[in-house]
Amino acid sequence: MALAKILIDKEVQFSHLRKKYSHYAGCASHINLRQIKNNLVVILTTQRTGSTLLCQDIQSSLCLSYSPTESFIPLLQGFARCSIEPEKVSVMIENILQSFDGSDFTILKVMIDYVGWLGFLCTDKKRALNCSYAQLSSFFIDELKCIDQSRLYRLVRLDRKNKLKQAISRLINSMGLPTHIKTDKDAIDFEKHLLKKLEKYPNYHCMIVDQLGIILRQLCLLDNCLSGLSKTKLYCYYEFESDLLRDRDSYLSQLFDTSEFRIAKVCRTLLPTSGKQSREMLQRLLEVIGYSD
Repeated sequence: MALAKILIDKEVQFSHLRKKYSHYAGCASHINLRQIKNNLVVILTTQRTGSTLLCQDIQSSLCLSYSPTESFIPLLQGFARCSIEPEKVSVMIENILQSFDGSDFTILKVMIDYVGWLGFLCTDKKRALNCSYAQLSSFFIDELKCIDQSRLYRLVRLDRKNKLKQAISRLINSMGLPTHIKTDKDAIDFEKHLLKKLEKYPNYHCMIVDQLGIILRQLCLLDNCLSGLSKTKLYCYYEFESDLLRDRDSYLSQLFDTSEFRIAKVCRTLLPTSGKQSREMLQRLLEVIGYSD
């Protein structure tokens, strides 16, 4: 997948890749990112933290007519392949920002491993070629706003406390298995396919540690991004297990804490991908590193 080539987990990696894409630097700097006409929620997170579940909960609770997702992915895939002409990037970004005008809310989910590239495209060329990845990430988040400042704006950070489980989820995802399941049959098939995959990787515990390293480095970038914000405050912080799983029926009231919006009951269709095999993966890793509860 072309996008994987540009996903960032450390500054030195970005500095190296930036040279390859220097002809895109600042190509969309003339657009105004303060152009959201309705209410805006920006979700900033890392991979495999439950962001799809959060988006599904927001969709069902606000009765949205669309499914919130990572709207910038098609643009970034073309950018990664250099198949989009630089002068067309700004039009694509504006189309994304305006694509939810017919709804009361624009919900944008972005990952820290690529949001800096959006800043790279949207800032001026000098800054794009000289600022750090975290600084470019801060720039994009800072500039992304509503036209009408009286509109509701929320910046949400979603995290997962258990980083080992997140690392296992990332590894399973990298093996090509479904990222989400909806039926019991899907869950059974998922377990069977995962078992077959693991037979090919007898030392998969080493791969889990590799994924953990990526997560921890990306969290450093995310922390630096948030600390660099000058126009935006983090509105709320959600944690996968404690909020999305244990407090599913009420956690969104923190996000939409106003009588202006009526929140419906959360209705879910996704099932957990964590099953017997992933639990055994975790147990084996803990045994190998000599850790015991």
